[in-house]
Amino acid sequence: MTMNSTMKKWLFVAPALIFLLMGCGPNIVVHYIDKESRTPNSGQLDIYQSGEEVKRPYKIIMIIRGEDKRVAANRDKEQLKRKIFAKAKKLGADGLIIAKTGTRDFRMRDGMGGSVPHSAKYVQIEAIVYLDK
Repeated sequence: MTMNSTMKKWLFVAPALIFLLMGCGPNIVVHYIDKESRTPNSGQLDIYQSGEEVKRPYKIIMIIRGEDKRVAANRDKEQLKRKIFAKAKKLGADGLIIAKTGTRDFRMRDGMGGSVPHSAKYVQIEAIVYLDK
């Protein structure tokens, strides 16, 4: 019994696609506004939903955006936030303002010459340092 060419393609493409979607972690990109080098924050990281909530003078030192394109069963927006928060602490931020969260829809190649709809969770924060410390 022989397999047709479409079936052979799927036997090759499907495991590769599943591995790609499930094996890759979130993508985190840092855009530096302030080039000053800082020591990592070993204390508390203050989290704000808007800039108006911050009651101390501050400046934004970087914008960090994380996006997770993995299949829905493996995505968790809170896990993505925790990874971004850890990155901000490592880079010396005192606090974070959560600027945007949501889902971005796009089309992904299916390996057969077409594409399928897909979505990615994203979180964008503004990392801040306090000016009165």
